[in-house]
Amino acid sequence: RMHASAILPWVCLFSYSILHAATRPPNSRPAALELPGQQADGSVLLPNLWSLRPVGKQVALGDFPVNIAVHPDGRFAAVLHCGHGQHEIAIVDVPAAKVTARVALEEAFYGLAFSPDGTLVLCGLTNGELYLWQRDTLAVVWRDRHQQSLAIDCLEFAPDGKLFYAGAGEDIHVFSAADCKQATHFRAHDG
Repeated sequence: RMHASAILPWVCLFSYSILHAATRPPNSRPAALELPGQQADGSVLLPNLWSLRPVGKQVALGDFPVNIAVHPDGRFAAVLHCGHGQHEIAIVDVPAAKVTARVALEEAFYGLAFSPDGTLVLCGLTNGELYLWQRDTLAVVWRDRHQQSLAIDCLEFAPDGKLFYAGAGEDIHVFSAADCKQATHFRAHDG
C-alpha cells in the first residue's frame, strides 16, 4: 500500500508537464536543455541550477580538485585531482594563469606538499605509495610504498626541509629528505 507522500512528487511532475505543454504556444520550440557546467556566457551552472560568475582568469583543470598546495613564494600551486577523470597533479603558474606541468596518478587520495625551498612536490596515493617529484618537470625523484598499503592522507615537510612526514591512518612515518630513508615511525595515539 502506497502512502500519499510517495505519490505526490510524481503527481506534481505530471501536472507541471501538462500545464507547461498547455501554456506553450503552438509551433513553438521547447527551451534548450541547460546542463550543469561551463555556459556560453562564461558562467558555471551548478547541479542545483545556481549559477556562478567567476571574476578574473580561470585555468582549466581536472574535475575534482581535492587539495591545493601553495609554493613557498606563492607563485605556483600544485593541484591534486581525484575525481572521475584521470587522477593527476597539475602545477599552475598562478600569475601567468597556465598549467606548466602535469603528471597522471594511479589513484591519489589527499596528501600533497611542497618542500620548504619549493623545488620538490610530495604526494601520496591510496595504495600507500609516496612520490617525490621535481617541481618544474614533475620528473620522479623518489618513490616508495608502505608495507601497510594504507592511503596516504596527510603529508608535510619539516620547516627546515630535513624531514618529511607521511600520515596513513593512525601511523605517522618520518623520512629523511636527504636520502628519503624512513627515520622513524609511530602511532598517533601513542602520545
